[in-house]
Amino acid sequence: MQAAEQLPQERSVGFLDRAYLDQFPQENQLDILLPTIVESLPCPRSATTIDDVIVLVLNQFEREFEDDLTVRVDGWLLAHTEARFYALTVSMRNA
Repeated sequence: MQAAEQLPQERSVGFLDRAYLDQFPQENQLDILLPTIVESLPCPRSATTIDDVIVLVLNQFEREFEDDLTVRVDGWLLAHTEARFYALTVSMRNA
């Protein structure tokens, strides 16, 4: 299975992007959100393919759950980077 196939499908969680930004409006800018996500990843420079980046992101989600770095968005308990990842789609559309 390719790493991209492990990411949630947009139609199943599409409402989370807007819900997160409603909850954290200060992050509703691409130049704030993207660096925040990248900085949360261990060794982002080691990623040379999209699959590498996806694996780093998925591993970060797991670490955040283990470390209780979560946020509740519209009733869903998400890793904070996971919620930011969804919000990134809104910021990218608005850029």
